[in-house]
Amino acid sequence: MARKLKVSAAVLNLRIHPHSADKYVELFRAVYALKSPAQVHGDRNGMISSASFQEKDKGTLSGVITTFTDLPEEGTWFDAEELDEASDEKLADLSIPPGIFPNAATYFFKFTIGDHRFYMETYSRGKSITPRSSLKLIRGLFGHPRIVEKFGQPSISLVQDKDGLAALFSIDRIKRIEITIEKPNSDILADDFEEEIEKHLLETKAQKVTLLYEAVPGQSLVPSKDIQRAGSVALANGDVRVVGRNDGMAFDASTNEYPKVLRGQYDPEITSEQQAFNSLISNHNED
Repeated sequence: MARKLKVSAAVLNLRIHPHSADKYVELFRAVYALKSPAQVHGDRNGMISSASFQEKDKGTLSGVITTFTDLPEEGTWFDAEELDEASDEKLADLSIPPGIFPNAATYFFKFTIGDHRFYMETYSRGKSITPRSSLKLIRGLFGHPRIVEKFGQPSISLVQDKDGLAALFSIDRIKRIEITIEKPNSDILADDFEEEIEKHLLETKAQKVTLLYEAVPGQSLVPSKDIQRAGSVALANGDVRVVGRNDGMAFDASTNEYPKVLRGQYDPEITSEQQAFNSLISNHNED
């Protein structure tokens, strides 16, 4: 049996308003056709390099995202032998065709239309990308001016781990709770909350709303069922920040520090990397 390899994925919530299955398919087709890269960090960019719409009727879109180093057209090159700037003579033989980029890494992705979850592989063949960098990249790709002009500004957030929320709510003394919700697609508090908050955000031209709780001086906030419910929805539609004291020290943390990451292993002699990625997502959806 071969040594097992690891597979992992970040989970994002990607939604457009108003949304429909056909609109999401159209959105992904437009981003893929644009072939415009977005920044991951520093000089590293990424783009959708492959997209499949064969299972759109089953509510699934999939493909590959490739990240790479973007070499500037102007800049200096270092000569490691001479320990100095490379000479024009040595650079004369250097020729990189347009559109060719080094240090490429590929990551599978899958989008489930029904719950608008964007799963992005975060580890592939020794290369990795953090959940936060994944969020920045996807926001850049789907936030391109041409995309926004046609579909509006997509709401994209990093799904956070429920254990992180539990950890924040369990500190010794809670002075402040901030729950930020970005255009949710789920009910919160009242049965018609989704409809009301959507209407409110549209009327005010706002993208998010924040629920703020501050403790009575000398006391600690109690995360009630309503607060717990709103906080749980914010894990996929925003974030929760808690300020207080724990173990005698000042405490200030957010659920953004606890991104949800799916992890698994597979035998490369039996299972392909793509199969392992798909299985990881399927097991998550069954939970």
